[in-house]
Amino acid sequence: MPINKKYNIERHMKSCREYTEKTKRRISFEYALIDRENNSKQHAYELSHLLKGMLCHVNLIPVNPAGHTDYKPTDEKDAYRFAEILSENGLNATVRRRLGRDIDAACGQLKGKFTSKE
Repeated sequence: MPINKKYNIERHMKSCREYTEKTKRRISFEYALIDRENNSKQHAYELSHLLKGMLCHVNLIPVNPAGHTDYKPTDEKDAYRFAEILSENGLNATVRRRLGRDIDAACGQLKGKFTSKE
């Protein structure tokens, strides 16, 4: 993400840990699963290591197919396997349902329809 050019991930994680320790409130992380980019078992283990011991929940969001990008959606079984690895490593995780995908109205798809008509 662009913000990582100014603030590295270690700084973000330090702030998140300080927040949860001080407030005792859980943080939710939104993790967009992109096929062959960040959805492998190794990525799940790396994320588990990064978030280990933190009071948090991970929402796994499979990207939706959209004509304006080369990113491909993660297979459903792979998304659930990713969540299972996080769970096995002590993290709470949920795979988000894909609503509106069948009519090209899911997250990320509407922008593609709008911009392609310009």
